[in-house]
Amino acid sequence: MSRMLPGIESLEHHRVLLKNDPDAYKPERCPRCGKAGLHHHGRYERNAPRSEAPAWGC
Repeated sequence: MSRMLPGIESLEHHRVLLKNDPDAYKPERCPRCGKAGLHHHGRYERNAPRSEAPAWGC
């Protein structure tokens, strides 16, 4: 079985790690420029536009 991330052996292992230590997934530095101290300002759930019909038609 292929792994998504080094050290993560199963989906259950991923869930436990994510619950107990979510910062374990946060890189110490930007993989592109190498700058330390990555942060984020928040997040939002993406939703399909409600005013448009689906691409597959109705």
